Amino acid sequence: MSEPLLSVENIETYYGPIMAIRGISFKVYPESIVTILGSNGAGKTTILKTISGAIDPRKGKVILNNQEIQKRDPDKILKMISGGLRLKEEKELIVNPLLCELATATPVANDPKAFFRSSVLN
Repeated sequence: MSEPLLSVENIETYYGPIMAIRGISFKVYPESIVTILGSNGAGKTTILKTISGAIDPRKGKVILNNQEIQKRDPDKILKMISGGLRLKEEKELIVNPLLCELATATPVANDPKAFFRSSVLN
């Protein structure tokens, strides 16, 4: 397997005295998609803020392209990230209308070609 583009290792991030995330670790490899899921207040946004440099972790490492980036200027981190990673929150989710239609169209949900033939070609 190739080297990860991004490696998050055991990060802990605080808002003042309050620990927001603890012990978060994951890796993102080239041509992969990673999704961070959780309920409200679980720390998803804090993880993204920590990766992008908006908040510095008290513990752990954020490694991008084999370089530790925690505690660097956020502008420099974002320039590095723009080369191969995209950080998006659910508010910015772009949904493909075709996929939504496939998910809700029961008769053709199991046959995408039938949906394509009936909706796009007609």
